[in-house]
Amino acid sequence: MRQSYLDYAMSVIVGRALPDVRDGLKPVHRRVLFSMSEQGNVWNRAYRKSARVVGDVMGKYHPHGDSAIYDTMVRMAQRFSMRYLLVDGQGNFGCFTGDTLIKLADGTEKTFAELAQRPSDEIFYVYAVDETGKIVIAEGRHARMTRPNAELLALTLDTGDVVRCTPDHRFMLRDGSYKEARDLTPDDSLMPGVFDTAPVKPGLNDYLRILQPNLGRYQFVHHLADEFNVESLHVSWSKPEYRQKVMQRKIAGYVYDLTRRFPDCDITPELYESNRYRNWIPRLNKAVEYFGDFEALVTAGRHYNHRVVSMRRLTVRADTYDITVDHHHNFLLACGVFVHNSVDGDPPAAMRYTEVRMTRIADALLDDLDKDTVDFIPNYDNTEHEPVVLPARFPNLLVNGSSGIAVGMATNIPPHNLREVIDACLALIDNPAITIEELMVLVPGPDFPTAALINGVRGIREAYRTGRGRAVIRARTMVEVQKRSGREAIVVTELPYQVNKARLLERIAELVKEKKIEGIAPDGLRDESDKDGMRVVIELKRDAYAEVLLANLYQHTQMQQVFGINMVALVDGQPRTLNLKQILEYFIRHRRDVVTRRTLFELRKARDRAHVLEGYAIALANIDEIIALIKASANPAEARERLMERTWTPGSVTGMLERAGAEHTRPEELEAAFGLVDGGYRLSERQAKAILDLQLQRLTGLEQDKILDEFKEILDKIAALLMILSDSDRLMDVIREELAAIRDQFGDERRTEIQVDHTDLTLEDMIAPEEVVVTMSHQGYVKAQPISDYQAQRRGGKGKSATSFKEEDFIDRIFVANSRDTVLCFSSRGRVYWLKVYELPQAGRGARGRPMVNLLPLEPGERINAVLPVRDYETGYFVFMATSAGTVKKTPLDDFSRPLSRGIIAIDLREDEVLIGVAITDGKQDLMLFTSAGKAVRFSEGAVRAMGRTAHGVRGVQLAPGQKVISLLVAEPGTVLSVTENGYGKRTRVEDFPTKGRGTKGVIGISTSERNGAQVGAVLVRPDDEIMLITEGGTLIRTPIDQIPVVGRSAQGVKLINLGEGERLVYLERIVALDGEKEGNGDLAEDRDPDEPTGDPIDDEQAPEADPDSDPEA
Repeated sequence: MRQSYLDYAMSVIVGRALPDVRDGLKPVHRRVLFSMSEQGNVWNRAYRKSARVVGDVMGKYHPHGDSAIYDTMVRMAQRFSMRYLLVDGQGNFGCFTGDTLIKLADGTEKTFAELAQRPSDEIFYVYAVDETGKIVIAEGRHARMTRPNAELLALTLDTGDVVRCTPDHRFMLRDGSYKEARDLTPDDSLMPGVFDTAPVKPGLNDYLRILQPNLGRYQFVHHLADEFNVESLHVSWSKPEYRQKVMQRKIAGYVYDLTRRFPDCDITPELYESNRYRNWIPRLNKAVEYFGDFEALVTAGRHYNHRVVSMRRLTVRADTYDITVDHHHNFLLACGVFVHNSVDGDPPAAMRYTEVRMTRIADALLDDLDKDTVDFIPNYDNTEHEPVVLPARFPNLLVNGSSGIAVGMATNIPPHNLREVIDACLALIDNPAITIEELMVLVPGPDFPTAALINGVRGIREAYRTGRGRAVIRARTMVEVQKRSGREAIVVTELPYQVNKARLLERIAELVKEKKIEGIAPDGLRDESDKDGMRVVIELKRDAYAEVLLANLYQHTQMQQVFGINMVALVDGQPRTLNLKQILEYFIRHRRDVVTRRTLFELRKARDRAHVLEGYAIALANIDEIIALIKASANPAEARERLMERTWTPGSVTGMLERAGAEHTRPEELEAAFGLVDGGYRLSERQAKAILDLQLQRLTGLEQDKILDEFKEILDKIAALLMILSDSDRLMDVIREELAAIRDQFGDERRTEIQVDHTDLTLEDMIAPEEVVVTMSHQGYVKAQPISDYQAQRRGGKGKSATSFKEEDFIDRIFVANSRDTVLCFSSRGRVYWLKVYELPQAGRGARGRPMVNLLPLEPGERINAVLPVRDYETGYFVFMATSAGTVKKTPLDDFSRPLSRGIIAIDLREDEVLIGVAITDGKQDLMLFTSAGKAVRFSEGAVRAMGRTAHGVRGVQLAPGQKVISLLVAEPGTVLSVTENGYGKRTRVEDFPTKGRGTKGVIGISTSERNGAQVGAVLVRPDDEIMLITEGGTLIRTPIDQIPVVGRSAQGVKLINLGEGERLVYLERIVALDGEKEGNGDLAEDRDPDEPTGDPIDDEQAPEADPDSDPEA
């Protein structure tokens, strides 16, 4: 069961929910676009029915429900969902001119323009057709202008009424289906709405009735109103008998046909019977039973439906309108026909009504798909092939964003501005070492299709650095004084991404009704959106303040929305959380692969064409002989064989091939026996067949020149293609040029404005960047102080106290960092915690600082054993760790970029094993381990594979009992300073340490004689550096490196610090020299011991005997 669930989870992650980092598409999006491309449904061709695309995708590539495919296609066509549309859709936005009348249930008729003056949430009642075909009363609302200056059709009905609407508005047919206005014909029967009046009882006033089309009889309108009230409380549909409904429609349709065939005659029983032959219409006496009497039967036939008798396209344009009818989604016009409504916020029309085609920018995602640029895989039933990924000429993952929920993970990537993202790509191509901060100057934040405002950048910057963050989006508003009332009003002109205007207005009305928002005038909420754009007016009461009301609206409604950013995408089939730079890097790597494969494809094609042209040139040089040979052959097969058997005079081909290089133009699969061989030319089968297919007109002098000219052009093209493949800079130039072309063609101005909020000013922004000394004691006290507090002293000085301790405490860790750095704190239990340097307590030299347990959630008995200052979490870098037991391990640095307050596992430690060192590496360096026995082992980082955070690691050095690893260094140019517990040390060149295999015993790094004692530290230093030495008692001395001599590996070294009785050296730290601090003040020079060794190497006879295990061959 566990394995089955894991298989299911990965199937959902890879196969449905997450986009690929390369083209930014999920499988269903990719399949829709690929299917449309294969069908030729591209931007410069006619629209095609959506149902056709959905069926092709579902049948060939995506064996899931059609709704998932259609919804995907619809989203790619919605301007409020996609920043750059990938699908061009039409068919769901039909509307009528403002003077068109709607039949209301109160007996009145109102135009769309009149209803549009009402508040959007004001309900009016219309007639609609329900699921059973029965006319009912429904709620209408939100009359609005939907299209400015729209194209129009004029439809003339058989009643004489004229309707003006857009070509794509849908009319209800008699059977309940819909058809667009432009597709209607005189044979289409429209669903009718016919009224008359009659008294409820004889002698009473007449009441309005409507003809029920499915029953063939009238029903009082006030009865419909009663039913509407009942159904509003409890929906209980009562369906008439199926046979009764079918026969009524059949008979009424027959009578309607009689009225059209005999327009000048009355419908009589005799006429009914005489035309009933062989049409399956029941006899008159039986037919009357379905209607009650013959008069009702004739009435039902006369009003069976309406038809369109003529249609014309208008040259004038006009603004068009529509209304929203919830649930039924249709309503009755005053002319007596039912039409579909374009619903504000409702789902799109059924796929059989809408039409689609690809947009022009979508073509850029599929460009070069036919040039072997990506891999193809079999579809689900092995009958078709589909691409694994699209070539994608622009970074669609960032440009259009993506969202999805998988099993145990989700992605939510906002859309961005194409021009900004491509500029960032170009900057990264020009400078691969560019930082995320520099990229954020080019890509300041998301750019939503609905514009609006982003309030604050702190969450966006966090998302770009770590892959997770948040963007606070606000509606764009302004405060105006209304001319009519003289009151202030908040006018909303842009809404946050994915916020529906109609639902927002409903929510505001609810809050006003519940008195959760106050200050809005009774008639102050209205939608004045028109052809000029969105305009929602919120009029204030005279004693209300706009700023206060706006703050409440931001708090309680979707006028302020938080977009949670979680940039998860598939990288090599695995889900990963990516930062901004990583997404761009993976896209550029994809384009490099695509352009390389395309170039190889074009090179093969060019070589093949050049090969054919070589054959033509041979034929032209030997034209008489070749014609004679062909005439003498019995059939084409014999002619082909004879052409291939003979060696021909090369003619002009020799010079051309020599100029271009024969090997460069030869197809790779061409056998060595063919082509230019020993001064002659052997035709291949491909060339022989091409010569036989050659038209005689190509043998004219002009055509011969064309063949030779084309051959020269092909040779130039081959040379250009080879240049791209051989020169990586030229390859990147091609990628750069193509990206710039996409930017210039499709780039536009930013829509979403980014506003800096006061919350963006963090404590870090107010901290001045400066170098500080961070000190940690053995008992867990930590503090930071400016590096300037320590003045340099000459070698051998007594030093100054770095801090004061309680009994048995001493300095255990010290390092230099920037005040804005992050400190990764690795604990004794293998966990890592995060601290900002500026969060550390500032204290003077004599202060102890604060306990680490007050700053980090350490468990009882847990202490910090290693620290690592980090500024940026860049891709391609690792955290390399070493333990006292000789174990080493490396983990990608990015695995530590998402801090958790409780910490995370960094390494799995064994009993009595502690972490002694961590370093940031690039995966290509040498590492050095130093042991307490004075041994050093150097090995390549490539010998240690990258591991997850919870892994234990591998052996780095072989230790004898009682020995331990005391230092981890990255081998870089410079010298290694080794120090011992008795205060002695020396410098040794890095190149003096030979590279050995991982897990060996190592070589001598410093003598651990009785005078020196055990080795306690080793650091990599340069001549301008300084060091800090720390004793067990808390004394600290800062000394320039250039006062310590460079000697061999076996030397004992010189005295670095004078130690008191029983005191020992426990730690050292390298300090990069700062400007103005290079020279020491020499105030303790006179304290230096005159008998101190000068630092010269000890004589060979004084050197300790070498350990045979440390021999390089050991």
